[in-house]
Amino acid sequence: MSPLDFHVSLMGYCYAMRASVTSYGRTAKHNVDVGSVHQDSYHVQWLAADVVYDDDPKPVKALRDKVAGRFGLEVVDEGDHDHLEPKP
Repeated sequence: MSPLDFHVSLMGYCYAMRASVTSYGRTAKHNVDVGSVHQDSYHVQWLAADVVYDDDPKPVKALRDKVAGRFGLEVVDEGDHDHLEPKP
């Protein structure tokens, strides 16, 4: 998936799930500054985004996974937000 394809998928997911992006593309320095332990993070490649939802609590994991799958995305629950990246 290219960064442009990811962006379009991210927009579709966020629209469908009433989600907002809180973090997206990052420089390598910023990635370290926010505590990422992965030097090859998808955030640095513009292939990852962190999102939060308008509705509290988060939609159930099965629904998030189903919608993400339609857009070729994988959801990683990181507690206070979800991390989205291309499906492997």
